[in-house]
Amino acid sequence: MLLLEIYSGKLMKTVVPLENPVIFSGATKSSGTEEAILVPDYLDASSSIKIHEENGHAFFETAARGKRKKHKMKHNVIYRVQDLLFFAYGAGNRNPKDLLLKAKRHLPILSLILLINVAASSMLIAHGIKSNEKLVREFLLSLPLAYIKNGLVYINSDHNTTAPIPWGLRNQVVRVAKADAIVLPSLFLDLKQADGKKPVSASLTEIKNHAVLQVKTYEKMFAIAKLLNRKKIAFSVSEGVFFVSNPEKMKGILHTNSIEYDKSLFKKKHSSLNLIDKDDFLYDIHISSSSVPFLVRNNTRYWKGSSVPEYGKIIEFDEDAIIFLDEHDERFVYLLREAALESFQK
Repeated sequence: MLLLEIYSGKLMKTVVPLENPVIFSGATKSSGTEEAILVPDYLDASSSIKIHEENGHAFFETAARGKRKKHKMKHNVIYRVQDLLFFAYGAGNRNPKDLLLKAKRHLPILSLILLINVAASSMLIAHGIKSNEKLVREFLLSLPLAYIKNGLVYINSDHNTTAPIPWGLRNQVVRVAKADAIVLPSLFLDLKQADGKKPVSASLTEIKNHAVLQVKTYEKMFAIAKLLNRKKIAFSVSEGVFFVSNPEKMKGILHTNSIEYDKSLFKKKHSSLNLIDKDDFLYDIHISSSSVPFLVRNNTRYWKGSSVPEYGKIIEFDEDAIIFLDEHDERFVYLLREAALESFQK
């Protein structure tokens, strides 16, 4: 036997058997046409919910502004209609899955903490890179006779520089005789961080009797990261590339904030994946080599590009699966071949 339990408000932990349909109404007075539990504290006056059992599965139907929608319920999954939270389960198998519900309640706080950490980390990294760039520049400018070879800085043995040696160069300074320091070979510089693992991106350009050292400070990357944080746009960074949900929109956002747009800096972030259970898929599939594929339910046809209730827009029909994308950028996949699952999880 299936049981229905209320999971919010004054009716919290109220359990009702689904032997007969259960109706909740937001009205303050009974209409007299059908027995309903009046819950104006949970629902709008024009809304109602009907929950019933059908072939061993629980369904709930919502009615608002003259429109009715039917939804199949999964056991122990908590559903929410306005302020009414409820779930169905088999007798003796109560195990409400409220972890996602709790996460949603604390999502604003978690998002704020994440944004603060990203912003603080960006500022610290930017400050460290700028400070090290300044020290390298001051040190090299203080050396009137010196050259760089195979990643080492060769200076006169009798030259005492007042500038401190930057941490990126402390193990790369070699003192030589004055005569040796006069010869300038091909310049090459290998800058690394103090731990010796991550190199500092830099380039040397030889110009007649001197060389120009350019150290990459990633200022543009930090400027973009700060802008995305300020605009509250979710992103991740890997190997100098920003992964965002809609890379095409970034050109306009950067332009309005006076940042030069570089298409190579942005790639599309993979959306989340939801596999559709075959028992939950209530649509007939029509795929043939002689016609355009489509779905059918209640004499309504859904083609590629059509919006399908519960799953979103159909973005692809192929030999392995039907792929949907909803308004939250979540992918719903109905597999036609189970062997194709691995390709969609990449």
